[in-house]
Amino acid sequence: MWTATVARVVGLVALVTCLQIPVQVRSACYPGLGDCSNKPEQPPPPPAEGTQYYYVGPVFPPDPWLALRSEPSSTSGYQIMKMPEGTLFRRLEVRGQWYKLQLRDGQIGWAHSGWIKCCRYVKD
Repeated sequence: MWTATVARVVGLVALVTCLQIPVQVRSACYPGLGDCSNKPEQPPPPPAEGTQYYYVGPVFPPDPWLALRSEPSSTSGYQIMKMPEGTLFRRLEVRGQWYKLQLRDGQIGWAHSGWIKCCRYVKD
């Protein structure tokens, strides 16, 4: 009985391979091994010394920067400044997809969280 079951499974695998039938594979999200975009990013443990900062992650055209805005909206308020990739800041508040930030120089504003990463540690 066991050998007949194995033979059926092997035959099915050969048929799928031969016919190139697409097989949908469901996989769990394992940090570091797959797409976990729907899971919140977990910061690494802090080093012995240093302050934790969020930062502007990879940005791409049409704009090679992330806007720091006066309000948590891309249609109201105004743009305070352009933050290039790597800009460090502290996160003060969250409203939906918008983060209220404080830059290292004290400037405060709002930025869309889609291009924000966590964390870098800096010895101040």
